[in-house]
Amino acid sequence: MENGIERRNQGTGLGGILVNPGEIAVVEDGTPLLTIVSTGVAVCLWEPARHVAGLAHFYESIVRDPARATARYGSVAVPHMVSLVRRWSPESACEAQIYGGAELQHDDHRGRENVALAQRLLERLRVPVVSQDVGGSKGRKLVFDSRNGNVGVVKVHALRETDWNA
Repeated sequence: MENGIERRNQGTGLGGILVNPGEIAVVEDGTPLLTIVSTGVAVCLWEPARHVAGLAHFYESIVRDPARATARYGSVAVPHMVSLVRRWSPESACEAQIYGGAELQHDDHRGRENVALAQRLLERLRVPVVSQDVGGSKGRKLVFDSRNGNVGVVKVHALRETDWNA
C-alpha cells in the first residue's frame, strides 16, 4: 500500500460486466467481461467477424433434473452461450478459451470434471479451443476484452469478498 491507499482500488475502475458463478453474458459493443474462477470454469467465446463475445461461468458440471437446469451447470451454460452467440452471428466461426478448474483440495475433482465437460461440449458443438489455462491450485481473475478476444489472467492464492466488486 502506498500512503495507506490500496492500489487495486477494490476492483473499481475496471468497467465492464461482472459475470458471477451461474451466469452468462453476451455482448457486441466492446464491453469487457470480468469474472473470478476457482474450481468453476469460465468459457470465453469470441466471434471475430462481428466482435461478439460471450462468457459463461459455471461451477457444477452436469444437471440431470430439468427443473434445476440453470447456468450454474456447464451442461446448460456452454451450449446455451454458444447458441446465443451463433444467433447473433449464425454463419461465422467462433473460438473458445477455457479458464479455471482449480483443485483446491486433494480429494475434490470438481475442477477437473468441469474442464473436461467444457472441452467435450465445445468439441461436440464444433467450437475450437484456441487457449486454456486450467487446473492447478490457484483461482484466476479474468478480464475478457470483447473488442479483440484477448483475455487477461491473474492467478491468485486466495479470493477476497472485495474481489467481486467490479
